[in-house]
Amino acid sequence: MTRMIKRFILLGLVVAIASAAWLYHFTTQPLHLSSGSHDLVIEHGSSLRAISRQMVDEKLLAEPWSFMLLVRLSGQASSIQAGNYRLEQGMTPLDLFRMITAGDTVQSSITFIEGWNFRQMRDALNRHESIRHLSMPMSDAEILQRIGASETHPEGLFFPDSYFFGSGMSDLDILQRAYQTMQIKLNRAWQTRDNG
Repeated sequence: MTRMIKRFILLGLVVAIASAAWLYHFTTQPLHLSSGSHDLVIEHGSSLRAISRQMVDEKLLAEPWSFMLLVRLSGQASSIQAGNYRLEQGMTPLDLFRMITAGDTVQSSITFIEGWNFRQMRDALNRHESIRHLSMPMSDAEILQRIGASETHPEGLFFPDSYFFGSGMSDLDILQRAYQTMQIKLNRAWQTRDNG
């Protein structure tokens, strides 16, 4: 009986050492990047299983289970953050794990050109791939209501500028920022106006 227990303990020890060696090997090997860099987009609400499968589909990893094990062992599966990530040559799965749990994302931008009307702004938002499109089925009046604008017509309410944002930001969020920026600019101009 004692000999059997010793064998189980020895077998368990061998399995633990082999698993630790494999995990170390996995975490220190560079990712499979076909070019110098790779853009990884993690969508809001993606599970660890879906993210790991996505990395295999994008040919970053050979199989999903090792990465899932790495994240599970760290206890940070719920810390993975959605966003756009730029992966560079030489990065390891451990580097990637640290990046996506720290939320070290790459920002996107959209520019509203001076002189654009509201329809042109909406078209630019609708074409942008990194933006969540919530306003598409809405009328102009519904959009104004959703962003907290008291006006009834959208023309001239949005400041023309470049707006930077992380992945997952909605078109309504960006329009609200452009609207608030315009309000700030108008208030400053009003406060510094000539008395006449």
